[in-house]
Amino acid sequence: MVAAALTDDRHAGRIYELSGPRAVTLTEAVATISGAAGREIRYVPLAVEGYVAEQARPRPPAAGFRRVRSA
Repeated sequence: MVAAALTDDRHAGRIYELSGPRAVTLTEAVATISGAAGREIRYVPLAVEGYVAEQARPRPPAAGFRRVRSA
């Protein structure tokens, strides 16, 4: 379902609630992703106001991103 939703225009604008065999918190989901990635990834809760302020902050186009090369 996820692959179709991301690649097929018929799903544009639709909302799907995806789940697995059990409910997990965002902290638990990120811990699982972190383990699979083999590096630390943390979930940091952010209030709506903080999110909006961060998105509105001026910055260079590529700030915060780094190129990851595959070995």
